[in-house]
Amino acid sequence: MAADLRLPSGIVEKILALLPDKTIHRFRLLSKSCSSLLVSVNFHKFRLKSTPPEINVPKLLCPPDQENDGFVISDYRDGAKTPTKVCYPTPPHELSAARSYPSRIGSCNGLVCLVFKREREIVVWNPFTGTYRKLPDISCGDWFYTYGFGYDSASDDYKVFIATGPSPFPNRRDGVRIDIFSLKTGSCHQVENPDFTTYLQCIGPGCMGLFLNGALHWESSRGYGFSGDKKILAFDLSEEKFYEVPKPTPVEDYRYQRLGVVGEYLCMCFSSPRIWDKNIVWVMKEYCNEASWVHFISYSSIEDDDDAVNSVDYASDLVQRDGGYMILQFSEGYVDVLKWIKNREENDTSEEYFKNIKFYRHSGAATSYTEALTSPYASTGIDQEF
Repeated sequence: MAADLRLPSGIVEKILALLPDKTIHRFRLLSKSCSSLLVSVNFHKFRLKSTPPEINVPKLLCPPDQENDGFVISDYRDGAKTPTKVCYPTPPHELSAARSYPSRIGSCNGLVCLVFKREREIVVWNPFTGTYRKLPDISCGDWFYTYGFGYDSASDDYKVFIATGPSPFPNRRDGVRIDIFSLKTGSCHQVENPDFTTYLQCIGPGCMGLFLNGALHWESSRGYGFSGDKKILAFDLSEEKFYEVPKPTPVEDYRYQRLGVVGEYLCMCFSSPRIWDKNIVWVMKEYCNEASWVHFISYSSIEDDDDAVNSVDYASDLVQRDGGYMILQFSEGYVDVLKWIKNREENDTSEEYFKNIKFYRHSGAATSYTEALTSPYASTGIDQEF
């Protein structure tokens, strides 16, 4: 009787996790079972935890301006290195021929969600494999209020959150319609939750929800400016219900704030209206525990530029790298690394600045992501390349 020379699946998974992205991509063609393993969320998470930091470096993806037709990607590691340019999906038989540029993007497990507001099109795209999926037209409200994209672990499904309404004005009580599109089933359904619709109208036009801990998060209020009842609004993708997340105690003299995600933590960046280059970041060490909010870091911009994006935009651009953190500043189409924090506990910071990496648009339209083989068609087994 011949011996079974096949390796246990667990060992195969560990071996594959150590391979570079391009090599893993080739292994997808070996068999259907191998392809299913490589595109799974569990493999993606296992690879992030078990491989060296230099293999799974987070990348910054920034959309084009009117003079450039492709996204720009940088892995943060070398400011002098020319960023990679990739074209987003625009085949004439699938998408509009004369189209606008993506206004908002979000990412999860290697998939990127693009929103084209003018054409009312939403596309889920994997920049690494080139596969994409255009969502069917959603005939609901005339105005897009907010969006979100994330993974529902309970159903092993990726979901797109879309909130629309008949008016662009947040003080109008016309109602907000919420639709959820499932990549797994290919269907869309409406969610009824009137208690939180007024908060959704006050999030701000086109804001993308931040995905963390199985939920999307926004900073919202019931009124204009800073007079409203500010809250962190969350939407659980499994339960499909809204809930509130406690905010940190208000910080004196830091009136402006922005919600962000740092690694596995929710964070809040505070900026002073009188000293724009002074910023502090707090993180929530234990999710939904108000007492767990702690001061993370204080930082300043490296130059005083009236044309620069104000510091309230920096929080979501505090990214992890090689066991440390990097703070990014966007100004006039460029991105600079303000500070590289090697060890926060020891306050060990690097003074090397990666200057003038050319990007397009502004920080609100950029997203950080890690490459993976995840398919935008979830479990359907269909991939469409361009």
